[in-house]
Amino acid sequence: MTITSLPFASIENEFLRVDYLTTLGPRIIGLYAKKAGIDLLAKTPDVHWPTPHGEYYLHGGHRLWTAPEDPFYTCPEEDMSVDEEKDNIILRSNIDASGLEKELSFQLDENCVRLVHRVTWHGIESIELAPWAITQMHLGGMAILPQSRSEGLQPNRNIVFWPYSRVKDGRLELHDDLILVHGRAAEESFKIGSYNSDGWIAYALETALFVKRFSVDPTNRYPDMGCNVETYVKDSCIELETLGRLKKLHPNESVEYQEIWEVHAEEFSDARRCTYNQQAVNTELYRLSGNFRDRFSDVGVRACVCTLLPLHPVSVLGKVWGTITWSNEWQTKLRFLKIFFGARRPLRTRSKAPGTSTARANPLGTASRIRPARLGTATQAMWQMTTIVSGKKILA
Repeated sequence: MTITSLPFASIENEFLRVDYLTTLGPRIIGLYAKKAGIDLLAKTPDVHWPTPHGEYYLHGGHRLWTAPEDPFYTCPEEDMSVDEEKDNIILRSNIDASGLEKELSFQLDENCVRLVHRVTWHGIESIELAPWAITQMHLGGMAILPQSRSEGLQPNRNIVFWPYSRVKDGRLELHDDLILVHGRAAEESFKIGSYNSDGWIAYALETALFVKRFSVDPTNRYPDMGCNVETYVKDSCIELETLGRLKKLHPNESVEYQEIWEVHAEEFSDARRCTYNQQAVNTELYRLSGNFRDRFSDVGVRACVCTLLPLHPVSVLGKVWGTITWSNEWQTKLRFLKIFFGARRPLRTRSKAPGTSTARANPLGTASRIRPARLGTATQAMWQMTTIVSGKKILA
């Protein structure tokens, strides 16, 4: 049950329950994953700060702001209307003191929530802004922001830091095609952003995987030095943030931004009974590392992943991640995440002298292809997770 002293209502199906405030907002205050048995959204009722228009209370959950961030446009949330159109819930704020009217509509679709964010400008002069969808998650998980994997001679990635972010913050892990931010509490704030061409970001927490999907248009301009995804963490929550395009609004004009939430938990329900043996993991990793020369290959790391059983598939992300320390090579962990989340690319072969074969010898002998059908329950569940993020349509 969502813990809040504010009035709220809910919609639900067999997979999810979404709780939303009925007097303040627009704000979704709870996202309960029934198969995982957890509420993914953090509550922050004690977090507040002064603004030019009065004290702002953060409350928690999912909210709609505008970017670039400006304290003048952060107004206390006051009266709001709630409308229902068939299965669609529409939360609409009054025009706030800055001249903005915000609207959030959403509906359930099996294990997904489809959301539409709309900001309308009621000021006198024109203004340029972007809708900014901010989702506060519980600490204890890991935020996953993919980076472009395109090749060529042109730059393909950007990483943006905020003034209070330390590059050596222990919660940050940078890799060639992934940004990882651990949801750990600290007195110091940390925030990072980038341009995301993949159209998704994710958060792994306990037995659930939360994925945000959004459309991507390379011709759009985005705020914050070109960021369309950002994540922020401090002491009470970690935020997954997505941003729409910058648009110049004349009085009474609107800008709209859509995203889809996916919650994956039921895929791993059978594996929750599995146990974890740290010594067995260490032994197996060490044994496998000696079986092939290129121990950082996709095949090799896939073998590690698929033989480290019995394991809870989501726990693998954190436990094996912390276990692969014997190599002192980040590439091993990068490969592991590529496999775990389905972001794999073909293996590269080394150049050979003329007249010699370029085929790489199979380090695992005859078992060159690991088939899910031959694996145990926990392994099959883990294998299913590799297809969650990749290969799906962004927006229907």
